[in-house]
Amino acid sequence: MFGYQLQSKVPRVVAAGALAVVVGACAAGATPTPVPPAPATAAPATAAPSAATGALTIATSSANGLGPFLTGNGGKTTYVFLKDTQPNTSACSGNCAGNWPAVTVPSGASAPAAGSGITGQFSTFQRSDGTTQVAFNGHPLYYFAGDKAAGDTNGEGVLGIWFVANADGSVPTAAPQSPKASPAPSAAPSAAAGGTTIASAAAALGTVLTGKNGLTLYVYDNDTTPNKSACSGDCATNWPPLTVAAGSAPTAASGISGKLGTFKRDDGTTQVTYAGWPLYTFVEDKKPGEDNGTDSKAFGASWYPLHPNGEKAGH
Repeated sequence: MFGYQLQSKVPRVVAAGALAVVVGACAAGATPTPVPPAPATAAPATAAPSAATGALTIATSSANGLGPFLTGNGGKTTYVFLKDTQPNTSACSGNCAGNWPAVTVPSGASAPAAGSGITGQFSTFQRSDGTTQVAFNGHPLYYFAGDKAAGDTNGEGVLGIWFVANADGSVPTAAPQSPKASPAPSAAPSAAAGGTTIASAAAALGTVLTGKNGLTLYVYDNDTTPNKSACSGDCATNWPPLTVAAGSAPTAASGISGKLGTFKRDDGTTQVTYAGWPLYTFVEDKKPGEDNGTDSKAFGASWYPLHPNGEKAGH
């Protein structure tokens, strides 16, 4: 793919890490504050852009067992998207671009030069929204909305199609099973079935809520308004909302004391809530007891199972 070296790689959960970046500034006549030396393992090899561009600094860094990988402004980790199959063309727009902002430069700016430790060439291209995106060996570069600081790599392996942009130009192959190829969300039960039953089961994180077929139920930190979902489109494909047929209500199994409710989603379906939290399953959970979505940062916020007392599991 565009001259990349392919290497097999399966998605993995990577703990968020942080690189400490200390900038010391001394005002004229002031006593400078000593700055402790940075650890040797955290020192990036920076490729400075020419003074003429002044648009973007591409550097390399390593964190959380990954790297060296490319970083952009503020030392933020950059990523590649395996669905970008055409050189210098992005397949990420709309909601996708909201969660995976493009690495951009001002219109007319030159592409950054590949410095020491970077194997490949940078280019730029115009996106459909008119902005100018940077590509590495033809592969568009992105940031992840779930990364809050330099050194965060929360986007690594998300959905099996997002990975850090390796400085050596290598790109992983797609995961053995992409969420897009996963089964569609379970059909809502018929009204005759009386909705769905919310139960609980023992898991590695303690007792958590379960729904249809005993699958773990999750809540989404971006759902900041009770009885309203912020997850739609690709998000809802990978985190199917727990729904009931219109006019039906969920029932509580023994030990479930939280308030159950429903609300109408923008697509017209009826989603189940617990203590005001919209409930979801995860496409990578295939059987009862699995909680593969725990602490995922997919789609810009964290996902957690819910304890029967309404507290987030693993939070």
